[in-house]
Amino acid sequence: MDCAAIIPCFNEAAAIGPLVSAVRRHLPCVLVVDDGSTDGTAAAARNAGAEVLLSVANQGKGAALRTGLRRAGELGCTWALLLDGDGQHDTEDIPAFLSVSRVGLADLVIGNRMAAPGEMPRLRRLINRVMSAVLSALSGTQLPDTQCGFRLVRLSGWEALPLRCTGFEVESEILLAHLADGRRVEFIPVRSRYKSEQSKIRPFRDTLRWLAWLWRARGEFARARGSHRIPLAHGCLAKTSSAQMEPPVAASPASPARKVAGVLARIAGFVCMAFLMGTAMDWSARRTRPDLQAGFWWGVVHGALMPATMPTLLTGKDVAIYAPHNTGVTYKLGYTMGVNGCGAIFFGLMFLKPKEEPNSEAG
Repeated sequence: MDCAAIIPCFNEAAAIGPLVSAVRRHLPCVLVVDDGSTDGTAAAARNAGAEVLLSVANQGKGAALRTGLRRAGELGCTWALLLDGDGQHDTEDIPAFLSVSRVGLADLVIGNRMAAPGEMPRLRRLINRVMSAVLSALSGTQLPDTQCGFRLVRLSGWEALPLRCTGFEVESEILLAHLADGRRVEFIPVRSRYKSEQSKIRPFRDTLRWLAWLWRARGEFARARGSHRIPLAHGCLAKTSSAQMEPPVAASPASPARKVAGVLARIAGFVCMAFLMGTAMDWSARRTRPDLQAGFWWGVVHGALMPATMPTLLTGKDVAIYAPHNTGVTYKLGYTMGVNGCGAIFFGLMFLKPKEEPNSEAG
């Protein structure tokens, strides 16, 4: 058996039957991981011809995927095709994934919904673009859609990857683990269907979980990059169409005109920020009397400090202001908080003036 489809799901009784039937037109082996459903999802999947793996409690998408991947390996499969259980992914895109597997170059193939986002909800589109931009900066490779759950995974050696996430952040973890191990990643365009039912993704909670995972993962990724385990120029091939997107090359030195324009733009930004900050303080004063001019200069200086004290922590890159032997996250965070905190306190004393008390002496 060459490839098995793995569908993690939770309370998808209405969608799972038709989805399994549609997938089986392309892949005979379909593994449905029922993550503690209470609505008859397991029975619907079994009736449609899937092998059902049951979890006694809801453990999360990441745990369900690992269960499915282990079972696919036990069946002797070379590849695993991952799909969401809500029917969002168009099963007519499955042949495109299988054609990539026959070429045999990629280790991970991810669907790219951003090539034609169509009816993707605006909030989901925004979150996806932000997360993809952050992971692109972290990896140094253009990653157009890091959150798509429609993907093809080569099973050889997957258990060696450090996969620990249990929630929806597993999509990013799988991608970053492949890159950190020097494996080849490709993207192909896919279509998605968004129904009116509420998504099981909770934007606020799951975004916080993703940020917590990113904070932990960036250190591991930086260590792997420092040990030269990541040949990024060759380890990732991003494809959004038939043409290949080459990994980004080093930026060329900026021209003098561009440098001047950048400085002017930064100054203009500082001035605007300072004006708005001072105006807001003047408007919202209750027990203190802000001085607009001092507030303006507080904004200018504090804004000027930010680029120097807030380097790209999430991308793992360092700036010259940090000592080479003090590049740990704790040092960076302490330095940033210390400098900005001192600046805020010092310049805050300039504009927080006590209100004048009325003269108690009667004439």
